Amino acid sequence: MSQSQEVTRLRVIKKISQYSPSEFVYKLLGSARVLLVVGISGAGKNYVIQKLLESGKYHYAISYTTREPRMNHGVMEKNKEHYNFISWEQAEAMIDGQEFVEAKIVHENNLYATGYLDFQIAKNNNMVAVTDIDIQGAQEFVKFNKGNIKTIFLVPADFDLWHSRLVTRYQGSGDHTVLEINNRMRTAVWEIETALKDKKNFAFVVNDDIDKTIEDINELVDSDWESLDFIDGEEAASRLVGKIKEKIITTDTHRSDLQRESPS
Repeated sequence: MSQSQEVTRLRVIKKISQYSPSEFVYKLLGSARVLLVVGISGAGKNYVIQKLLESGKYHYAISYTTREPRMNHGVMEKNKEHYNFISWEQAEAMIDGQEFVEAKIVHENNLYATGYLDFQIAKNNNMVAVTDIDIQGAQEFVKFNKGNIKTIFLVPADFDLWHSRLVTRYQGSGDHTVLEINNRMRTAVWEIETALKDKKNFAFVVNDDIDKTIEDINELVDSDWESLDFIDGEEAASRLVGKIKEKIITTDTHRSDLQRESPS
């Protein structure tokens, strides 16, 4: 990154800390039908959204990020398909134009944001706007919520399968180290526990059988939030946290043992 780009990046970070969407965005998000898909890394968000889009009921709102495209499950990410990949200069222009619904600096000091245009397209076509979003971004949507915005937290049904998927993902991107995987697991614990503390705004859906997952999500989208019971998902999320913590402790202990045994 050049010196001028670094200056722009720091300026964007400062502007994001003071960012507020436009009045137009507030009105749009107060009437558009929105589904936010949240979940820990490897929970299956992309596949679930893919299946939802096949119904023709949903329109995908593609997120924006300043990070570079990377390998995901052995496939290189594509611009305007997986993300809208933008420069820090483009990000600053969009912030100045109040084109984002929400924007945060997250993983590795990169910007992740949601633009309003896809929500406008969904509303104009009487569709539900769906997007995958991190938990911080989802919490930003609370200020728009008038019952038309639904947020699900996808919970992997099997810890071992989830963990192997996590390892495979970061192995393919070249980031496969014990430390990297442990960092992702710690992030997963924080994300689940954060959502569990805010149950009124998150519907926990166990992603076990894809057909059942899609059925549960569609029921949520078409129903009154208060009429549904998510206790099974909440309990599954709590159990998953316990297993992840056990794995972190085991891995940390193993690493410490190896460090003690290695020659100085």
